[in-house]
Amino acid sequence: VSCHGTDHDPLNITNAIAQSCNSYFSEIFHQLIHRKSASEGLDIWEDYIKEFGFGNYLNNDLYTGYPGNVPNSKDYNTMYNNRWTSTYIISLAIGQGEISATPIQLANYTAIIANKGYFFTPHIIKKICTEQTEKPFLKCEEWEQINANLTEKKEVSISSNYFNYMTEGMERVLNGKKGTAPQAFMKNINICGKTGTVQNAQGEDHSVFIAFAPKKNPEIAICVYIEHGGPGGSTAAPIASLCVEQYLNSSIDTSFVNRPNLSRYWKNKVIEKINSKLYD
Repeated sequence: VSCHGTDHDPLNITNAIAQSCNSYFSEIFHQLIHRKSASEGLDIWEDYIKEFGFGNYLNNDLYTGYPGNVPNSKDYNTMYNNRWTSTYIISLAIGQGEISATPIQLANYTAIIANKGYFFTPHIIKKICTEQTEKPFLKCEEWEQINANLTEKKEVSISSNYFNYMTEGMERVLNGKKGTAPQAFMKNINICGKTGTVQNAQGEDHSVFIAFAPKKNPEIAICVYIEHGGPGGSTAAPIASLCVEQYLNSSIDTSFVNRPNLSRYWKNKVIEKINSKLYD
Protein backbone atom coordinates (compact mmCIF):
# COMPACT_ATOMS: atom_id res chain seq x y z
CA VAL A 1 0.00 0.00 0.00
CA SER A 2 1.56 3.25 -1.10
CA CYS A 3 1.55 6.45 0.93
CA HIS A 4 -1.06 9.03 -0.06
CA GLY A 5 1.54 11.80 -0.14
CA THR A 6 5.00 12.19 -1.64
CA ASP A 7 7.77 9.64 -1.15
CA HIS A 8 9.58 9.92 2.16
CA ASP A 9 12.07 8.13 4.34
CA PRO A 10 10.87 5.31 6.63
CA LEU A 11 8.88 6.64 9.59
CA ASN A 12 8.37 5.70 13.21
CA ILE A 13 4.89 5.74 14.74
CA THR A 14 5.17 9.34 15.93
CA ASN A 15 5.92 10.75 12.49
CA ALA A 16 3.55 8.30 10.79
CA ILE A 17 0.71 9.81 12.84
CA ALA A 18 1.90 13.35 12.08
CA GLN A 19 2.03 12.69 8.34
CA SER A 20 -0.87 10.21 8.22
CA CYS A 21 1.17 7.56 6.42
CA ASN A 22 -1.05 4.75 5.10
CA SER A 23 1.99 2.60 4.31
CA TYR A 24 3.16 2.57 7.93
CA PHE A 25 -0.21 1.61 9.38
CA SER A 26 -0.71 -1.08 6.73
CA GLU A 27 2.66 -2.66 7.46
CA ILE A 28 2.10 -2.68 11.24
CA PHE A 29 -1.36 -4.19 10.75
CA HIS A 30 0.12 -6.87 8.45
CA GLN A 31 2.76 -7.77 11.06
CA LEU A 32 0.17 -7.99 13.83
CA ILE A 33 -2.21 -10.20 11.88
CA HIS A 34 0.54 -12.63 10.86
CA ARG A 35 2.23 -13.04 14.22
CA LYS A 36 0.12 -16.20 14.37
CA SER A 37 -2.44 -17.43 11.90
CA ALA A 38 -4.48 -14.70 10.19
CA SER A 39 -7.59 -15.70 12.16
CA GLU A 40 -5.82 -15.64 15.53
CA GLY A 41 -4.05 -12.38 14.72
CA LEU A 42 -7.25 -10.63 13.69
CA ASP A 43 -9.09 -11.81 16.80
CA ILE A 44 -6.30 -10.38 18.98
CA TRP A 45 -6.70 -7.09 17.09
CA GLU A 46 -10.48 -7.26 17.62
CA ASP A 47 -10.05 -7.69 21.39
CA TYR A 48 -7.85 -4.60 21.61
CA ILE A 49 -10.14 -2.51 19.43
CA LYS A 50 -13.18 -3.35 21.55
CA GLU A 51 -11.34 -2.33 24.73
CA PHE A 52 -11.37 1.18 23.29
CA GLY A 53 -15.17 1.21 23.11
CA PHE A 54 -15.66 0.38 19.44
CA GLY A 55 -18.33 -2.07 18.35
CA ASN A 56 -20.79 -1.36 21.16
CA TYR A 57 -23.12 1.34 22.48
CA LEU A 58 -20.72 2.27 25.32
CA ASN A 59 -23.74 1.96 27.67
CA ASN A 60 -24.09 5.73 27.72
CA ASP A 61 -27.27 7.65 28.50
CA LEU A 62 -28.04 8.89 25.00
CA TYR A 63 -31.55 8.10 23.79
CA THR A 64 -30.31 6.64 20.53
CA GLY A 65 -27.12 5.50 18.86
CA TYR A 66 -25.33 2.86 16.84
CA PRO A 67 -22.85 0.23 17.99
CA GLY A 68 -20.70 0.47 14.89
CA ASN A 69 -18.92 -2.67 13.70
CA VAL A 70 -15.65 -4.43 14.48
CA PRO A 71 -15.15 -7.44 12.18
CA ASN A 72 -13.51 -10.67 13.30
CA SER A 73 -12.19 -13.89 11.78
CA LYS A 74 -15.64 -15.50 11.62
CA ASP A 75 -16.87 -12.68 9.39
CA TYR A 76 -14.00 -13.12 6.94
CA ASN A 77 -14.08 -16.91 7.05
CA THR A 78 -17.67 -16.66 5.85
CA MET A 79 -16.89 -13.96 3.32
CA TYR A 80 -13.83 -15.64 1.80
CA ASN A 81 -14.57 -19.33 2.45
CA ASN A 82 -11.78 -19.62 5.07
CA ARG A 83 -9.12 -18.42 2.61
CA TRP A 84 -7.87 -14.94 3.34
CA THR A 85 -4.80 -13.04 4.59
CA SER A 86 -4.09 -9.51 5.80
CA THR A 87 -3.97 -8.29 2.18
CA TYR A 88 -7.69 -9.06 1.83
CA ILE A 89 -8.57 -6.79 4.76
CA ILE A 90 -5.76 -4.22 4.65
CA SER A 91 -8.23 -1.30 4.64
CA LEU A 92 -8.86 -2.01 8.33
CA ALA A 93 -5.35 -0.67 8.97
CA ILE A 94 -6.51 2.88 8.24
CA GLY A 95 -9.98 2.56 9.78
CA GLN A 96 -11.86 1.71 6.59
CA GLY A 97 -13.30 -1.43 5.06
CA GLU A 98 -15.73 -3.37 7.24
CA ILE A 99 -15.02 -1.42 10.43
CA SER A 100 -17.35 1.45 11.33
CA ALA A 101 -17.46 3.88 14.24
CA THR A 102 -19.65 6.70 15.50
CA PRO A 103 -18.43 10.22 16.34
CA ILE A 104 -18.99 9.64 20.07
CA GLN A 105 -16.87 6.48 19.90
CA LEU A 106 -14.10 8.46 18.18
CA ALA A 107 -14.31 11.21 20.79
CA ASN A 108 -14.16 8.59 23.55
CA TYR A 109 -11.16 6.97 21.87
CA THR A 110 -9.47 10.37 21.84
CA ALA A 111 -10.13 10.75 25.56
CA ILE A 112 -8.42 7.39 26.16
CA ILE A 113 -5.30 8.65 24.38
CA ALA A 114 -5.39 11.88 26.38
CA ASN A 115 -5.79 9.90 29.62
CA LYS A 116 -3.03 7.46 28.59
CA GLY A 117 -5.17 4.38 28.80
CA TYR A 118 -8.53 4.86 30.49
CA PHE A 119 -11.95 6.43 30.02
CA PHE A 120 -15.24 7.06 31.74
CA THR A 121 -18.43 6.21 29.89
CA PRO A 122 -19.58 9.37 28.04
CA HIS A 123 -22.37 11.06 30.00
CA ILE A 124 -24.78 13.79 28.90
CA ILE A 125 -25.31 16.43 31.57
CA LYS A 126 -27.31 19.63 31.84
CA LYS A 127 -25.36 21.20 34.68
CA ILE A 128 -23.00 20.34 37.51
CA CYS A 129 -24.46 20.45 40.99
CA THR A 130 -22.71 22.70 43.50
CA GLU A 131 -23.87 23.79 46.92
CA GLN A 132 -24.74 27.18 45.39
CA THR A 133 -27.54 25.85 43.23
CA GLU A 134 -30.74 27.22 41.83
CA LYS A 135 -32.52 24.84 44.23
CA PRO A 136 -31.15 25.95 47.62
CA PHE A 137 -33.52 23.60 49.45
CA LEU A 138 -31.67 20.63 47.88
CA LYS A 139 -28.10 19.66 48.67
CA CYS A 140 -25.98 18.09 45.96
CA GLU A 141 -26.24 14.61 47.44
CA GLU A 142 -30.04 14.88 47.22
CA TRP A 143 -30.01 15.32 43.46
CA GLU A 144 -30.72 12.29 41.33
CA GLN A 145 -27.67 10.02 41.34
CA ILE A 146 -26.24 8.89 38.02
CA ASN A 147 -25.68 5.24 37.17
CA ALA A 148 -22.52 3.79 38.73
CA ASN A 149 -21.41 2.68 35.27
CA LEU A 150 -20.82 6.33 34.41
CA THR A 151 -18.39 6.92 37.27
CA GLU A 152 -16.36 3.71 36.95
CA LYS A 153 -12.92 4.05 35.35
CA LYS A 154 -12.46 1.69 32.37
CA GLU A 155 -8.85 0.84 31.55
CA VAL A 156 -7.38 -0.67 28.39
CA SER A 157 -4.70 -3.35 28.63
CA ILE A 158 -2.05 -1.39 26.71
CA SER A 159 0.79 0.12 28.74
CA SER A 160 0.39 3.84 29.35
CA ASN A 161 3.96 4.40 28.10
CA TYR A 162 2.93 3.73 24.51
CA PHE A 163 0.45 6.59 24.49
CA ASN A 164 3.31 9.09 24.75
CA TYR A 165 4.40 8.22 21.19
CA MET A 166 0.87 8.83 19.95
CA THR A 167 0.53 12.12 21.80
CA GLU A 168 3.79 13.40 20.32
CA GLY A 169 2.63 12.45 16.85
CA MET A 170 -0.76 14.09 17.33
CA GLU A 171 0.95 17.29 18.45
CA ARG A 172 3.04 17.26 15.24
CA VAL A 173 -0.13 16.92 13.15
CA LEU A 174 -0.69 20.61 13.89
CA ASN A 175 2.77 22.05 14.48
CA GLY A 176 5.11 19.70 12.60
CA LYS A 177 6.75 20.64 9.29
CA LYS A 178 4.87 17.86 7.48
CA GLY A 179 1.78 17.72 9.70
CA THR A 180 -1.59 17.22 8.02
CA ALA A 181 -3.52 19.94 9.90
CA PRO A 182 -1.49 23.16 10.11
CA GLN A 183 -4.76 25.09 9.61
CA ALA A 184 -5.80 24.04 13.13
CA PHE A 185 -2.62 25.24 14.86
CA MET A 186 -3.00 27.64 17.78
CA LYS A 187 -0.23 29.65 19.37
CA ASN A 188 -1.70 29.67 22.88
CA ILE A 189 -3.33 26.21 23.14
CA ASN A 190 -1.31 23.06 22.55
CA ILE A 191 -3.79 20.89 20.62
CA CYS A 192 -3.06 17.25 19.75
CA GLY A 193 -5.08 15.85 16.85
CA LYS A 194 -5.38 13.38 13.98
CA THR A 195 -6.89 13.93 10.56
CA GLY A 196 -9.08 11.46 8.72
CA THR A 197 -10.38 11.46 5.15
CA VAL A 198 -13.13 8.87 4.70
CA GLN A 199 -13.61 7.54 1.19
CA ASN A 200 -17.19 7.91 0.03
CA ALA A 201 -18.59 6.15 -3.04
CA GLN A 202 -21.59 8.55 -3.14
CA GLY A 203 -19.65 11.77 -3.57
CA GLU A 204 -16.94 13.88 -1.97
CA ASP A 205 -14.97 12.28 0.87
CA HIS A 206 -16.03 12.83 4.47
CA SER A 207 -13.79 15.03 6.63
CA VAL A 208 -12.82 13.86 10.13
CA PHE A 209 -10.68 15.26 12.91
CA ILE A 210 -10.17 14.06 16.48
CA ALA A 211 -8.33 16.15 19.05
CA PHE A 212 -7.69 16.76 22.71
CA ALA A 213 -6.30 19.81 24.49
CA PRO A 214 -4.25 21.03 26.10
CA LYS A 215 -1.47 18.46 25.69
CA LYS A 216 -0.61 18.66 29.39
CA ASN A 217 -3.54 18.07 31.74
CA PRO A 218 -6.16 17.74 28.96
CA GLU A 219 -9.64 19.15 29.55
CA ILE A 220 -11.47 18.38 26.31
CA ALA A 221 -11.61 15.57 23.74
CA ILE A 222 -13.53 16.14 20.52
CA CYS A 223 -14.47 14.52 17.23
CA VAL A 224 -15.64 16.59 14.27
CA TYR A 225 -17.17 14.69 11.34
CA ILE A 226 -18.23 16.67 8.26
CA GLU A 227 -20.06 14.66 5.62
CA HIS A 228 -18.81 15.39 2.09
CA GLY A 229 -16.30 17.80 3.65
CA GLY A 230 -13.19 16.60 1.83
CA PRO A 231 -9.77 16.20 3.51
CA GLY A 232 -9.78 16.11 7.29
CA GLY A 233 -7.05 18.71 7.60
CA SER A 234 -8.80 21.36 5.53
CA THR A 235 -12.37 21.14 6.87
CA ALA A 236 -12.90 19.23 10.13
CA ALA A 237 -9.57 20.27 11.71
CA PRO A 238 -10.08 24.07 11.74
CA ILE A 239 -13.66 23.62 12.97
CA ALA A 240 -12.42 21.41 15.81
CA SER A 241 -9.73 23.95 16.63
CA LEU A 242 -12.30 26.74 16.92
CA CYS A 243 -14.51 24.56 19.14
CA VAL A 244 -11.57 23.73 21.42
CA GLU A 245 -10.61 27.40 21.70
CA GLN A 246 -14.17 28.47 22.48
CA TYR A 247 -14.51 25.74 25.12
CA LEU A 248 -11.21 26.42 26.90
CA ASN A 249 -11.12 30.23 26.59
CA SER A 250 -14.83 31.05 26.22
CA SER A 251 -13.93 33.16 23.17
CA ILE A 252 -11.99 33.25 19.87
CA ASP A 253 -8.63 35.06 20.04
CA THR A 254 -8.96 38.00 17.66
CA SER A 255 -5.25 38.85 17.96
CA PHE A 256 -4.24 35.60 16.25
CA VAL A 257 -3.74 36.12 12.51
CA ASN A 258 -6.68 34.84 10.44
CA ARG A 259 -8.50 33.42 13.48
CA PRO A 260 -11.53 35.76 13.28
CA ASN A 261 -11.68 35.23 9.51
CA LEU A 262 -11.54 31.46 10.03
CA SER A 263 -14.45 31.65 12.45
CA ARG A 264 -16.56 33.77 10.09
CA TYR A 265 -15.68 31.58 7.12
CA TRP A 266 -16.93 28.38 8.74
CA LYS A 267 -20.05 29.96 10.17
CA ASN A 268 -20.96 31.20 6.70
CA LYS A 269 -19.99 27.89 5.13
CA VAL A 270 -22.34 25.98 7.43
CA ILE A 271 -25.18 28.42 6.76
CA GLU A 272 -24.62 28.09 3.00
CA LYS A 273 -24.84 24.30 3.19
CA ILE A 274 -27.98 24.40 5.34
CA ASN A 275 -29.67 26.82 2.93
CA SER A 276 -28.69 24.81 -0.14
CA LYS A 277 -30.15 21.63 1.37
CA LEU A 278 -33.34 23.42 2.32
CA TYR A 279 -33.81 24.78 -1.18
CA ASP A 280 -32.81 21.49 -2.84
